[in-house]
Amino acid sequence: MNKLLLLSPDAIITHRKLAPDGSAMGEGWTASKINIKAKVVCRDCNNGWMSRLENDFAKPAMADLILGKRIGELSKKRARGLSLFAFKTAVISNFTLPEKEWFFDTSDRHAFRRSLTIPPNVSMYLVGMAELFHGASFSHNVSWADLSLNVCSFCVGHMGFQVVSGKGRLSTGNFQCIPTPPGLVACVYPNLDQISWPRQKVLGVQAFNDFDARWNSIRKL
Repeated sequence: MNKLLLLSPDAIITHRKLAPDGSAMGEGWTASKINIKAKVVCRDCNNGWMSRLENDFAKPAMADLILGKRIGELSKKRARGLSLFAFKTAVISNFTLPEKEWFFDTSDRHAFRRSLTIPPNVSMYLVGMAELFHGASFSHNVSWADLSLNVCSFCVGHMGFQVVSGKGRLSTGNFQCIPTPPGLVACVYPNLDQISWPRQKVLGVQAFNDFDARWNSIRKL
C-alpha cells in the first residue's frame, strides 16, 4: 500500500489507536510510511499462505479500488479477491483485541488457511471513500439476544469495506442495522450487488466512524 499510494520520502503519516467509541487511546505516533503490524501471526503463515493470498488475490483485486480508478462494474473475480483479503483482515483485527473478545473459532480459522473457505453467516460490504490518503481499521463485537456479531471496518485510499460475522442460533440475515443512504453501501459477499467503480456516493473520514458503528443498534426484521 505504501508503494501504491506513492508517499513522498518526507511524508508524515500519523497513526492512532481508537477506542470503540472513536476516542483516541494515547497520543499515537508518526512515521514516513504506513508501518502498522499486528503481531498475532506466526512467520510461516505470514510469509506463506497469507503472502500468496495477498499477491494472487488481494493486490489484483484492490489496487484500482484503492486509487479510485474507473473500472466499470465490479467482476466476480475481483469481488472474490476482495472478500478473501477482507475476511483475513477481520480475523487478524479481532485477534489484536483482548483474549476475552476473540470471536472466530479455531476450526473456521484453520479451514480458511487450508482452502480459503469463508465460514457461514458472514456478510461483506463495499463503500467508496472521499479522501485518498486516509486509512483506518476497526474491530468490535456486538451482542443482542442469542446473536453475537464481530464487525470489522477497514479503509485505505478510496476503498472501504466492512465484514460482519455472526454466531449463535440467529443469522445476520434476520437482522438489520442502522440504515445508510441509498447507493452508498453495496454487498460483495455472499451475494454480489451490481457495483460500479468509482462510487458516486462516498464516505468522509468522520462518516466512516458512523459506518463502523451502524451495527451497534441491531434489531430484528
